[in-house]
This record gives sequence, structure tokens and C-alpha cells, in this order.
Amino acid sequence: MMMKDMANYLEEDSEVRSDGEFWSLRLYVAGQTPKSVAASNVVKLTVLVVGIPLGFWTHGLKGAIAAIIASDVLKFVVTSIAARMKGLHGALTDTLVSLLVAASALAAFGVARAAAGPVRAWLTRGTEPVGKAAVRVLKLASLGQLVIIGLVAGAVWVPVIVRSMRSRKAVA
Repeated sequence: MMMKDMANYLEEDSEVRSDGEFWSLRLYVAGQTPKSVAASNVVKLTVLVVGIPLGFWTHGLKGAIAAIIASDVLKFVVTSIAARMKGLHGALTDTLVSLLVAASALAAFGVARAAAGPVRAWLTRGTEPVGKAAVRVLKLASLGQLVIIGLVAGAVWVPVIVRSMRSRKAVA
């Protein structure tokens, strides 16, 4: 296939995975340019090897987690540049889907955090538990927050998944 034909095929046949990546774009880049995949992996490994200890040393666990996130972002940048050099365009859509994932995660976390007080108050009924009762309340409150996060994330992503499944059935 010519490069332009492949790019058109990828635009028509691409599907968004749950992590926001266009699988066929990544598959094409991986299959046709092993050097670019190796380069993106070297960048990720370098950032992980340097960033995790440095991040942990400067900011503790949050710094190490930030280094892991930075390694994935930089790997995406290198892969996107390689794809663009091959004439494939998908970085904008990839970035927008990634931003939607981040926004929905922040929204779910924010709602769960805002609901933490009312959930705890409902579980304790105005009294302060001690001992094993306090541990049970803490576990139930955490479970309640987890359910809230699932509901908010589901409210965002279930319509996207249903739409994707319907469009796939229409094509088939």
C-alpha cells in the first residue's frame, strides 16, 4: 500500500481504545518503523530510570508517580512525531481523547471527595466511632467513594462506548 492509501485506511478503520490510543495508528507505526518504536521506548526508559528516583527524592511518592506519567507523555510525543514523519495524522484526536480521560478522572475524583463528608456523616449518624467501628466506617466510606467514582466515570464513558459499538455495527 502506498503511504497515502495507508493513512486513508487508518482514518477510516481506526478505533479508540479505552486508554485513548488509536490502535491501528500505533500498530502501523510499530510494524513499519521499528526504529521509532525503539526510540520511544528508550525515551520512556530513560525518563523512568532518572525520573522515578529523582521524583521520589524531591517529592516522595507523588514525584515518582509524576515521573511515570511524564515517561508516558514523552513516549507519546516521540511516537506522534514518528507517525507525523510518515504522513500519519492522529495526534490531535489522541490528545483530545487523553484530555477527556483526564477531565473525567478529575471530575470523578472531585465528586467523590466532595461526597466524602456526607457519606461519613450518614454512616456514623452524627457520632464519632472508635476502635473497630471506626475502621469499618472508614472502609465503608472508601467503598462509597469508589462507587461514586464508578458512577461518574460510567456516566461519561458509557455513552461513548455505546456510540462506538453502534457505529461499528453500522459499518459491518
